[in-house]
Amino acid sequence: MVMTESSTVLSEETDLPVASAGIVGLIWRRDKVFEFNGALIDSEEFFFVHRTQRREPSPAAVHALS
Repeated sequence: MVMTESSTVLSEETDLPVASAGIVGLIWRRDKVFEFNGALIDSEEFFFVHRTQRREPSPAAVHALS
């Protein structure tokens, strides 16, 4: 499930088609507990790798909130 979620997020963030099979990893995991704005946050981060061809970003693909 993590691979499917990772490919979905990567596709949304980069505007590239990404299949779960093309993602390598888990290559690193970071767990951190910290306080933010008075609340205790338990953070889990997962890191993967995906190789792509060289690509120049299109200005049309930039979202207004970016």
